[in-house]
This record gives sequence, C-alpha cells and structure tokens, in this order.
Amino acid sequence: MLGESLGDEFHVLTQVSIPVFVLAGIALVHGVLAKKRIGIVGLVIFYLVGFFVLNVYFTMVLTALAVADAFINFRGRIQEKPSDLSDS
Repeated sequence: MLGESLGDEFHVLTQVSIPVFVLAGIALVHGVLAKKRIGIVGLVIFYLVGFFVLNVYFTMVLTALAVADAFINFRGRIQEKPSDLSDS
C-alpha cells in the first residue's frame, strides 16, 4: 500500500500507525453510541456488521472515520441525548 511504495522506513511507519487509527475509530464509534445512549445493542450491531459484512474493509472504514474525526470532531458536535430520569 502507501508504505510499500514510499520505501522501507515508511512501511514500518504505516504498520505502526494503522492499529492506532483503528483504535481511534473504535473509540469514536463507542463515544458516539454512548452520547446517543444507544447502548450495547448498537455495539453488537456495529461489531457484527464490521466483522461479517465489511470484513476486509473494516479496518479501512475505522481508519477513515478516525482521520475524519480529527478534522470534523464528530464527538464534539454530537449533542447528548437527554436522560429519561427526572430530578424531582
């Protein structure tokens, strides 16, 4: 991929950076689902779709989400769903 075309030193850099971006993408999805209070059902659906439907592209989708979040800041823009509990 990109690291292979740029040389050996960049190949190592891409192999190290991809897992970091994948973890950032997973954290983004967890954060958005938590702010929207979707819960464990949303996470189960996310992982099932990711592993079984997107299979090969799952890491690329998560990496793209993480890079987009760096510029757009999805978690900062999404408003939390109000809680159902009243204080009275």
